[in-house]
Formats: sequence, structure tokens, C-alpha cells
Amino acid sequence: MDIDHQTYRLPGTKCEDYYCYNKPVLASADGIVVEILDDIEDNLIGQVNLKQNWGNTIIVKHAEGLYAKLSHLKKGSFKVKKGDFVKQGSILAYCGNSGRSPEPHLHFQLQRTPYIGSKTMAYPFGQYQKSNHEGINELINLNVPLTGDHVQNPVLKDSVAKAFDFQPGFRLTVTSNDQIQETWEVFTNVQSQTYIYSHQTKDIAYFINDGQSFYFTRYYGSQKALLYQFYLAAYKINFSVHKVHDQFSLDTFRPNSYIQDFIAPFYFIKEEKYHNHTIEHGDGFVIKVKIEKLFAGRTRKKITAEIKINELGIYGFEIHHPELNIQATCASYI
Repeated sequence: MDIDHQTYRLPGTKCEDYYCYNKPVLASADGIVVEILDDIEDNLIGQVNLKQNWGNTIIVKHAEGLYAKLSHLKKGSFKVKKGDFVKQGSILAYCGNSGRSPEPHLHFQLQRTPYIGSKTMAYPFGQYQKSNHEGINELINLNVPLTGDHVQNPVLKDSVAKAFDFQPGFRLTVTSNDQIQETWEVFTNVQSQTYIYSHQTKDIAYFINDGQSFYFTRYYGSQKALLYQFYLAAYKINFSVHKVHDQFSLDTFRPNSYIQDFIAPFYFIKEEKYHNHTIEHGDGFVIKVKIEKLFAGRTRKKITAEIKINELGIYGFEIHHPELNIQATCASYI
């Protein structure tokens, strides 16, 4: 839509006047093409084809019992064929106006079976931006948009995404203000899990980069290590620089508690909450972090941190505990 929330430019009498017409339609996730229907002409604006209701359609299998159906596509625009494996983001076809479609649009649904006409199922999107009543774009995670929501893809900041693009073989040398030095290297194990390994301390921090955010999933090692401090500071980073509000796993700051395990379905005695927001600074960004340790719902301890980024990547971070202050510089190399 344009700024006036119109789906077309004037006069709006032909398909080409509509902003979505002939735009590329992308795969929402990796999968295998299991069905294609591609022999239906586009309608004239205002007319519909009730005999071939769904129009030109593609169905992609993402997992057992999880299929995506994309309909009303443009005839002859398919870039894949039945049986092809597709990657998330690859072009499937182009938006059209075929089938029961009075104006160009895309019908997208998720379903449990591979048939055209299958019942839709509610399934959450990983991330999207939604405009609130004040016109501010909020980042929504793992949710289903409601009718009337104005949504779009998160707009990513390239320098932030690049800074956390830790590929296997990437190395980072980190030196603290008291001259402690660690060399971190990125590896992938046989389960395709990616992790940072500290050569000096032998500590390991597992992480995931899904293309829109970076987040740690598990840490094994000393809580005195620089890698642990970075694990706390960079627990979750949105490449769209939206604010983060999350919670650490229960054993991040302490061993597992049997009492907490017993009452976990009903109540958390102790919680560790993570927040960050990103601001522009000079030729880069600073990610400001706040960590709260709560007991019975009350804040008992606060930790603050900053991660500093420029066009070359992460060049430093600092973290301030009530009893510990660390300032570290970072130098990356392959």
C-alpha cells in the first residue's frame, strides 16, 4: 500500500496499476515443492473466476503436517517445478490476479495436508513489524497477525547483522582492562550447532543466528571468563535494532535448583531478565543492556553492559556488575 493506504495507483483499472502485481513471491521457509497449478489467466479488475477458485497455486512442504499454499499467482511466472527443493527467500513465482481475485493479491496459508483447498491452520510468524496506534513499528515475535494489522518485514541494520555474523573459522581476540586476553573461535559440531570456543579457558557458548537476530542458547564454563561476560551482554540481539525483552535460562547464574524445578510449573522464585536497546553512535551503534536479577518478584541486583559496533564489526564491550567492572576491546580475524 502507499502512504494513503491505497493498494493501487490511479486509475486502478488494470492489473499493472496495483503495487503488488508482478512482485516476486518468496518461499517462507525451506521446503519441497509438492504441487503447482499454472494454467489460469489473470482476471480483469473487478471480475473473478469462480470455476478455478484458487487460481495459479504452489504448495510447499516444510515438514510432516506443515505445508504452505500460495495462490492467485501470475500464469507462466513460476521459477520452480514440482519436486524442487527451495530455500527460504528464494523466488517461487510472481503475484497475479488469477482465480477468485477481483484485484491482484497473494493468498498465503499454512495447512496440514498437501492438497489445494485444504483447511488453513493458524501458525505463528517468526518475526514481523506491526504499526501500533501511535504509528510506531513494534517487533512481534512468534505470533499470528490479526485482521486489520499493518505489518511488514523488519528492516535490518546491515552493520549490526554483519557484526554478529559469526561463521565457522571466525576468530575474535578479546582483551580486558586488566590485560586478560582470550581468543574465541567459531565452530560447528556434528549436529550443525554453532558455538564460540575460548582457546584459553576451554569455555563454550552455543548460539543461533536466524538472519534476523542473534541469540545464545547455552553456556558451559567459568562465570569468571570474558566469554561468559559477553554471553550475558549479547544474550539476544535484534538486527532490526528493536528493543529486546527476554529472560535468561534458569541455570545461567547458578546451578539448577531442585526446589525451583519442583515449583516451576506454578511459580519462579528467582528470575533473570534481559533488556537491550540500540542507539546510533558515530559511524556505528551501541547496544545498551540491562540485566535484572529478581527474587520473589523484587529486583535484587542490576547489571549493565554495552556492546560497541562499527562497520568493521564488534570493537569492544563493557559490563558492570556491583562487584565487577570489565572493559574489553575486540579484534577480529579469520
